[in-house]
Amino acid sequence: LVLTDGAAVALRGPTLLGRDPVLALQHGDAEARGLDDPTMTMSKTHAFVGFDEHGPWIADLGSSNGTQLTAPGTDEQVLRSESARLVPGTIVRLGGVEMKFEAVR
Repeated sequence: LVLTDGAAVALRGPTLLGRDPVLALQHGDAEARGLDDPTMTMSKTHAFVGFDEHGPWIADLGSSNGTQLTAPGTDEQVLRSESARLVPGTIVRLGGVEMKFEAVR
């Protein structure tokens, strides 16, 4: 995931995203990655990125403002306690933080 300032959040495996994400038993061996959100509209533990045989996906974890996704050539989709596939070029918004999903290497 590449933030608008050019910084990258490398996804090495299952990853929790939020202002200050807290790992729980159901997240297994996930990595917790905190993101700076000056607007404070991102939840503490906001979203989960997972991987399966079909590739990466993202799930909103019941955040207050949902997780917004805009895949190339589609309208914005708002996830609320649900998941969706991530394809290269998808714009992901968690609260006030926007990032672009790039190809898995």
